[in-house]
Amino acid sequence: MEQKLFNEEKSLFQKKINNILKDNPVKDVVEDLIKLHYLRTASKNENQLVLVEIYNLLGSEMFAELIELVNGKTISFPDIDSFKESVNIALCYYFKYLKHKKWDEIKQLLQDDDISSIKYGINCNKLQQFIETCSSLDLVK
Repeated sequence: MEQKLFNEEKSLFQKKINNILKDNPVKDVVEDLIKLHYLRTASKNENQLVLVEIYNLLGSEMFAELIELVNGKTISFPDIDSFKESVNIALCYYFKYLKHKKWDEIKQLLQDDDISSIKYGINCNKLQQFIETCSSLDLVK
């Protein structure tokens, strides 16, 4: 049975790796060795442990896509509170602009009476302006 590390070969590197594994069906071993390599790196720098967690979460193919996307750049992920706020903004926008709900209804739908209609209203308005700008530039379809 042919084993591939990458189901969709998106680069010459991925094609080369799949070609190597075709004659040596050791995909699981290679994936475990990649994980061990990142664990070894993390033993020297604890901040690198997140790479192991991301690798486990995404799997080798999606992890490779992420690496190609980031390509050595330093990035910063939002903290959990910032992410929750982004989700709340998206939900508020959906209910306000797409379902035409009033803020009292939105607070009830989100089961949160403490949501600031001023704060989220401003953020929803900014998101609406961004969407309109992207639409006028044909960036949103």
